[in-house]
Amino acid sequence: MRTAAGAWVASADRGVWIPAGMWHEHRFYGASAFHAVAFPVGPAPLPADAPRVVSVSPLLRELLVACTDPALSEPEKLRVRAVVNDQLRQTSVKPVTVPSARDPRLAETCGRVAADLSRPLSLAALAARTGTSERSLARLFRDEFGMPTRSGVPASGFTAP
Repeated sequence: MRTAAGAWVASADRGVWIPAGMWHEHRFYGASAFHAVAFPVGPAPLPADAPRVVSVSPLLRELLVACTDPALSEPEKLRVRAVVNDQLRQTSVKPVTVPSARDPRLAETCGRVAADLSRPLSLAALAARTGTSERSLARLFRDEFGMPTRSGVPASGFTAP
């Protein structure tokens, strides 16, 4: 998720809170499901001063999914949203930290990707540009970031730290 204030990454157990009226855009990597729930302007369950990444419990995740169900009647929506508000008020801010590469080849690879996030690069292209083999680069991603690769692309959809 990107706003004028910065960029945030949310994994399966995280969500991004964007205050009302704030411009934002989002990008997805790999198989993803996106559920957006809007809240009325006014008293919000989370601070409205800035975006933040929050922890999403299994219960909160299911409630957010339920909020986007078009078959939900209006009374049901109101009840579900009331519980969502309660759950959001109790959630904790959980920023995602991205590790720094220790190996110079992996650091160079990450720098190349971060220089232009609009162009996803394959593992083969990254390996060729850093003078290493795909296998070595895949091993470095796995060993340093805990990210196994599949079909030449890190399994998490990672493109850059």
